Amino acid sequence: MKRKERKGFWKILNGRVFWIPAILVLAVLVWGCAAPQHFAATANQGLEFVLKYFNWFLVPLTFAAVIFCFWAAFSKFGKIRLGGEDAVPTLKTGTWFAISLCSGMGIGITYFATYQPLEMFYNPPPFLTEVAAGSEQAMTYAMRFSFLQWGLHPYALYTCIGVAIAFMFYNAKRKYRISEGLYPLLGEKVKGPVGDLIDCFAIFVIIAGLAASTGTAIMQVGQGCEYLFGFGNDLQGWLVLIVIVAFIYILGSSTGLHKLLSWLGNMNLWLYIIIMVFAVIVINPAGIMDTFFTSIGDYIQNFVGTSLYLEPLAQTGWVGSNNTFFFTWWMVFAPFTGLFLIKLAYGRTIREFVLVNMIIPAIFVLTWFTVFGGGAILLDAESGGQIYQMIQEMGPSMAWYALFEQLPLSRITNFVAWIIVAISFITLAESMTMSLASISCRGYADTTGETRPPRVLCVFWGAVIAAVAYMLLYTGGRDTIETAVVICGLPTGVLVLFMMLSHVKAMKHYEMYDKSDHPTELK
Repeated sequence: MKRKERKGFWKILNGRVFWIPAILVLAVLVWGCAAPQHFAATANQGLEFVLKYFNWFLVPLTFAAVIFCFWAAFSKFGKIRLGGEDAVPTLKTGTWFAISLCSGMGIGITYFATYQPLEMFYNPPPFLTEVAAGSEQAMTYAMRFSFLQWGLHPYALYTCIGVAIAFMFYNAKRKYRISEGLYPLLGEKVKGPVGDLIDCFAIFVIIAGLAASTGTAIMQVGQGCEYLFGFGNDLQGWLVLIVIVAFIYILGSSTGLHKLLSWLGNMNLWLYIIIMVFAVIVINPAGIMDTFFTSIGDYIQNFVGTSLYLEPLAQTGWVGSNNTFFFTWWMVFAPFTGLFLIKLAYGRTIREFVLVNMIIPAIFVLTWFTVFGGGAILLDAESGGQIYQMIQEMGPSMAWYALFEQLPLSRITNFVAWIIVAISFITLAESMTMSLASISCRGYADTTGETRPPRVLCVFWGAVIAAVAYMLLYTGGRDTIETAVVICGLPTGVLVLFMMLSHVKAMKHYEMYDKSDHPTELK
């Protein structure tokens, strides 16, 4: 029996896609552990190169992804049903949105929502020479750039890749692989070395993104442990936390615990909503509503100009280290997030796919940033900067907890905040580990996106992600994590561009590519 299982595993494993990224990742892991200073220095050089020479490409590309998603949703092609007209959705819309939101950036919005607006409030972009720190104008710009970096743009990057691959997977009956999204451009070459190289690159980038996300989550969970329990926020504590968290998400991805973790992900959305409503009530309801509508109006009014601004004369480097940095960060996360979103979308139209994965989450995140970013600014203006002072003393991972420290029931709310961070990451890592395992397989192409990959692959990739995450923390913490991600963002941006072009071509020849039993009739 064991021999048959082993033979079956080696038969289903796509060695050409599995071994190259596996060996490369392990080599990077050894390099980082054996020569951490050299690894960090090399990564920094790569970061400087990307930010110095490719702002002109990465910033407009991200804006183009937003335009592409609106076209995909609201053109006549938006009514195409993924899987054909007789396809029935496998998830309720509420559950679908909950999982989509948490997989998109559950960790990011807990880490940055308080820190980033406060940081820009006290340190406005240097090209805004007439804007005084801590002023009304500083607050306006802090919210504008926070909305830019966390609103429609990141979700557009996730969604544009998801749309391209989802149509190929469900309607064109192609395999569950990143490279299949390029089938309209590459044709049958996606079956050969070209397609394998694309998937190898995608797996490598997925691991980099997940490891970075793991490192960020562990720093925030560790900060919460130190605040709540008095331990856990150092290299030794991070190691313990990574082992515990990795054990849970690996177990979930390879056993029936997956259903429990899916339920936790759904419950987590309610925790997000409850704690956000609580914050609105106890901070300043009228002030937060004023901030929300002012910020939304400013965001819409300046959307195009801010999206494409590259400070050609000032050249302070702020746009590169902020806007471009975050856009490339989202690009790195886009392949595996887009791939994962596909598994939730069977039976939905492309329009629904864009609404649930881009527009509605963006509205939620903008509201979240208003409450926890704008709310923090309002509180700090009244308290003489106590929240920002705590952040300066203890680091950005303390930002969310520092905000709750100023509110009633701080121990309870900070414990809930800590739980939210932990659940957000565990459910994300569990789902993404399954996606990694899936695209490592040969012939992985079920009709509804529900087939489960071999357990051994889930265990392997889950362990690799945890190991790389700790290596990044060991070699420099947050700086190394951010640097490693941005370097991978440049080639991923090229992939994003061709994914959009590929989908446009597929829609122009829709009848040729849709192989579903009952294709949507377009008029």
